[in-house]
Amino acid sequence: MVIFMAKVLPVSFAKPPMDKGSWNKRVRNQGGPSRPSSNSTPGTSSSSDQPRRRVPPTSARPLIPAERPRQWASSIRSEAESAASSNSDTLIPRNTPLSKAAQVRKFLEARDIIIENTRKSLGEGSFSKVYKAVRIKKNETGDVRTPVAVKIIDRGNLAENMREHFLPRELEIIRAVRHTNICRLHFIMNMTDKNTDKIFIVSDLYGGGDLLDYIMAKGKFSEPRCRKLFKDITKAVAYLHKNGIAHRDLKGENVLLRFNEKAVITDFGFARRVDPDSRSTTFCGSTAYVPPEILENTPYQPFISDCWSLGVILYIMICAFMPYDTKDTRKMIKNQRGKMNFYHMHGQILPVIENLISRLMHPDIKTRITAEKALEAPWLAGVRPPRAKRPRMEIINL
Repeated sequence: MVIFMAKVLPVSFAKPPMDKGSWNKRVRNQGGPSRPSSNSTPGTSSSSDQPRRRVPPTSARPLIPAERPRQWASSIRSEAESAASSNSDTLIPRNTPLSKAAQVRKFLEARDIIIENTRKSLGEGSFSKVYKAVRIKKNETGDVRTPVAVKIIDRGNLAENMREHFLPRELEIIRAVRHTNICRLHFIMNMTDKNTDKIFIVSDLYGGGDLLDYIMAKGKFSEPRCRKLFKDITKAVAYLHKNGIAHRDLKGENVLLRFNEKAVITDFGFARRVDPDSRSTTFCGSTAYVPPEILENTPYQPFISDCWSLGVILYIMICAFMPYDTKDTRKMIKNQRGKMNFYHMHGQILPVIENLISRLMHPDIKTRITAEKALEAPWLAGVRPPRAKRPRMEIINL
């Protein structure tokens, strides 16, 4: 069977030419001059006293002159004040309010927080953005400039459930936790008026980016570095569980690196305080990192669910690819319930690492180990397995 394929060419539709009467009528309605008739001689004036010239309609004229600098929007208040003090005609209305972005900058600058580039964010969610900034501390010897990250949450656009439940939990938890492997909070500020309702979370800045970006750019970690960083992550999760806090959104994007030598966890948007044996029914986290009981929509134990996510993070760090394909959820659940598959990496990973991943990602929640138990694993505890003895060589005389 022969299939003929035709190439579809784009078709453009041109506007029909406008006749003289329509042009004159359109311009007169916009306050412009009428078009001279075709009988008038070039260089001669028409019946009007003033010479006729073609000018663009009012609606097509730019509100901002072309010679104005691009910083016009950011300096609108100063120009409005200068225009109010002068009698000259200007296009800027008096008492022009600041834009929302300018209001945010002014609010932060009054509190010694300077955002370096408002057009470039470190990351963003549905209702929040994170920016790189500098915190200025003044003392007797001079100003001390500390790099920080500023997370701006637009509370006015949050859904009611997020605004009334999830956000208060996040703010309460990040104020309470103190651990070397958890992103350190500086302070929280509120900006509230009749048109604005924003929350600013100022925390430490980690220049190494997040874990997933690092792996996508540079590949898997070496075994010694992987052990150091994953131990940092596991210690932070064990600390949270010991204090009755479940993270519920552990993933590569929520692990930050400092010079690739220290790992911290961040983003407590889904975190909450729970009892060790309590169960939750809220679907939290990303599909690639959640255990089968969440995908099956059954009540789950948040602490044990966090431990599965730990296993996925370790798998990605040592293999540089995801353990499961998330396109087909049913097939993914079937693979999760089966034997752990390391694909082409099998045999290239230390058996103690494979064992730890299999125990963290065990489908049976009664067999799955906790973060505290994971820290006791030989690989993380620093206990090296004994080296295999080399076979003795025998010399055979022929």
